[in-house]
Amino acid sequence: MDERQFRAALGEQRAYCEQRSPLYAAVLGALEGDVARQPAWLERLEESWRERRFAVAWEAAHLLLACLHFSALRGEARELAAAYPSCGGSGRDAGAAAIAFLNRAPAEFWTRLRLGMVQTNEVGRSVAWMFAAAVAFGERKLPFHLVELGASAGLNLIGDHLPQACRFVWPDGRPAEAPAAWTRPSQPAAAHAASRRRAHR
Repeated sequence: MDERQFRAALGEQRAYCEQRSPLYAAVLGALEGDVARQPAWLERLEESWRERRFAVAWEAAHLLLACLHFSALRGEARELAAAYPSCGGSGRDAGAAAIAFLNRAPAEFWTRLRLGMVQTNEVGRSVAWMFAAAVAFGERKLPFHLVELGASAGLNLIGDHLPQACRFVWPDGRPAEAPAAWTRPSQPAAAHAASRRRAHR
């Protein structure tokens, strides 16, 4: 992945996060802008990924974010911890904190970036259970118990609490009517979920 491709990947993820995670949108935006200035840390990143091949471009952006967060949680990045709410931080200036850390990141960080893997938890996948719940339980106003198998962060369990942008179509592509219970796209079935559990190894 060259610098142009990496900057494009950061930009795509920034746009995706703008309505979902303002914190990560700010971090990605700051990194995207900094990459355009050819910072010193970019050379370290390119060296770390010299032999790396990503299946999809966003994997690179996700891996960098994951390694930054891991460093904050481990206490290696005090500036990031001060900005990341998951570490007790303020939620402000996260982009500047990420750049400051990358400019002084220890060798362990770059090794982690070279060898690390990420598992995505795309909350948009939750539309599958939300549709089924709206049809099977919502229209009948029945409670149900939601269990996600193989869960990691459990984001699919809260999909009905996040903004949704979906449309209904028939197999041939013609527009289709939404189920009657799909009255509020942001929360089509939440009122009927009696419990939510996740199971993972």
